[in-house]
Formats: sequence, C-alpha cells, structure tokens
Amino acid sequence: MAVRRPLIWNASQGLIEMTGAQLSAVSSRVLDLFVANSPVTLTVVTSGGNLGTINDTRKKAGASTTDVTNFDTEGETPNISTVTVAYSKIQQTIASVSAPTGDLPVYWDNTTGITEMSLTDFADTFLAYPFGLLTSGSVGNNSAGIYYISQSFTEVGASRIGDVFLDTRANAAAYTSGGIPETQDQPTTITTYRLQRRDTFSTIQPYILPFVLSGSTGIQRYTKPAWEALLIENMRYHAVNTAGFRITYNIDGTGTASGSAMVNTILNGSSASGYNQRYVNTDDYRTQEFPNGSPITANTYQFKVRLN
Repeated sequence: MAVRRPLIWNASQGLIEMTGAQLSAVSSRVLDLFVANSPVTLTVVTSGGNLGTINDTRKKAGASTTDVTNFDTEGETPNISTVTVAYSKIQQTIASVSAPTGDLPVYWDNTTGITEMSLTDFADTFLAYPFGLLTSGSVGNNSAGIYYISQSFTEVGASRIGDVFLDTRANAAAYTSGGIPETQDQPTTITTYRLQRRDTFSTIQPYILPFVLSGSTGIQRYTKPAWEALLIENMRYHAVNTAGFRITYNIDGTGTASGSAMVNTILNGSSASGYNQRYVNTDDYRTQEFPNGSPITANTYQFKVRLN
C-alpha cells in the first residue's frame, strides 16, 4: 500500500503535506458521496435474484382419513410433511466503470520532487480507509450507501428496499380434532426480513483541497466541483475494478455480516405425536396428523458485504 501525502497550501509555509487528520476529513466526504454514487446496487425482485436461493420450511398436516367401522391407526394415517418456500429475491447489479482520466493530486517525493499520484496511490490514500469502514459490518453513520438486513419495517436513516425472506411455521393452535378434515397447510409468519440501505452520513468534516499539476498552468489547487467529481470517478472505478477495493454482496459467502441473520425455524414434533381422532357417528371415524412440538432453528442465512 502506497499512502501518499497530497500537497496543500499553507499561507505561512507555502506547499506542505496533508496531515493524517486532514486525510481523514477527505475520507468523510468519500463516505458521504458513496450514498448517491455507489456502482453496486441491490434491488428486490419477485424471483430469480442472482444472490442465490434461501429456503423457508414449515410443517403441514397429513391428509385426513375416514373409515366407516373404526379409526385408522397412526401408522395408517398419512404423516405430517414439510413445505418448502424458496426465496431468491435479491438482485445485485454492478456498473461497468471505465478508468478515470482526470489529472490526479501531487505529492512530494525526495527523488522526483513534485510527483503526480498513480491510480493505485489515489485508491490507497483516499479510498482504503473509508472503504474499510463501509464494509466493516457496522450499520451506522460510517456505512451510508451500504445494504443490510433488518427485521424492522422502517429504520431511521435508511431506505427499505423490500422484503426478502419470511420465516413461517405451522400454526399448531389452528388445528383441532373437531375440525378434521383440517386444511393441511395453515402457516403463520414469525419474522419478516427486509433489505435496507443506509442513507445518511451525519459527520461530514470540512476538508482542504489538494493540488494538481496542470500542463498549461502548472501546480494549482483543485476547485471543489472538480475535486469531488474526481473522488466520485475514482470511487466508482475502484469499487468495481480494483482488487482489494471491490465491494460486493452475498449470502453465506465470504465477507462481513451486514445486519440481522435470517433464521428459518420449524416445529420439531413427530407424526405420532400429532395423531388425532374425530368420531362423527357410527359410520364416520376420522383421523389426521397435525404439526406439533417446539420451534427449533432449521437454517440460518447471513447476508454479507465483502471488500474483495
């Protein structure tokens, strides 16, 4: 990593190097600009999202039986079974971004004197620290523009993108022997998991504009519009193209957890435990096996952000 000290102007000393604190102030602006300019976007689709498939499972009752002479035994009564609902609702889109073409800031080198940064220098100097904050997994003021999973419908400082996973279970209390034949699948939603994007960055620090070497006018200070356009151009390029700076998302892959884990729970009761009978009359003996037991975790899925 080649972190350079960009040259800035000091009224009493002339050209001097940026301090660490001054570089940190530029980083705060990178974090703020990332919100509206990230080259990686996530959307919620009906199905077929390219972040893969995760499954919600729940139990449902077996088919009911009717006999005119006696109750069918537990072994003769169809077992409870598992319903699986697949969710593939997150679509990741990565923009195609060309290499920046603008003149880059200058720094002092003891051998070459005033020297223009390379693209790698720029990334190491201005982007490495804020990109590390963005992908740390901490959802807050330093992660504006980053997506995460939440159980809340609305969150302060964030935009809800959409629902991406529902944990459902059989509503065991809805099944009664007096209702045989019961509807086999009677689910209840336990938790809804939502994709959110952090939108606000609340600690924008004033920063000092660095200098650039222009072929026609020599060394001069960037204008603020030109400097921020250069920040955006480089931020977008490196976040897509440069090893160590690429920002992507996945489920259960490599990276840092971003928000809540998505938990799939299910009732653990057996078919035998759910065996029920209903006597209607001397010619109508009914049986059915109902979902039962205690909730357990069947699967846990973790949405992650990765700095690759």
